Amino acid sequence: MGSQFSTLNALCREYANNQGKFFADWVDVFGRLTTAGWNLNPINNNNNALHGHRFFITCKKSGKVWDMGGANRDNGGQVIQWGKHGGANQRWLIENGTGGCFTIKNVNSGKALDVPGGANTQGLQLIQWDFHGGDNQQWIFESKGVNTFAIRAKQSKLALDVNGGSMDDGGKIIQWEFHGGDNQLWVLSRAEE
Repeated sequence: MGSQFSTLNALCREYANNQGKFFADWVDVFGRLTTAGWNLNPINNNNNALHGHRFFITCKKSGKVWDMGGANRDNGGQVIQWGKHGGANQRWLIENGTGGCFTIKNVNSGKALDVPGGANTQGLQLIQWDFHGGDNQQWIFESKGVNTFAIRAKQSKLALDVNGGSMDDGGKIIQWEFHGGDNQLWVLSRAEE
């Protein structure tokens, strides 16, 4: 990693001297810088890139992260979006599930992201629940760009969505028919401690 940074540092100095606008252009050139900081290893949806890592999951539209409001540790706690403060209730552990899917667990509670009752209802808010491995706790990650994914529930095939495209703290994370809006796109950034 040290040699990558020294090479990148030299290139940045040279580019800044010649162009004077290095950051915006470097984001375009490398496509590997995230709002969370330098990331020279883009995240994709293969098992090695996701499995066993903790992430902040940020809504592309609002810039807010998934959050277990009030650091709730109970079954049935509702998943919302909130401004990033870095607490364990905003960190999510992704692990291999079944059939190419993944499980997502809140780091603070250890409970799994869950579609209540395995329902296929649009607009249903996601919750956390004790892990049991059912299809309502399995998630399909579809790459939509560097570190960016649509995430679908295995049992319903519905996409994870910020209700109504909310930009507010407390906006509900729901399942909804996929339409590709930025309120259905999620940027993953590592949240290792």
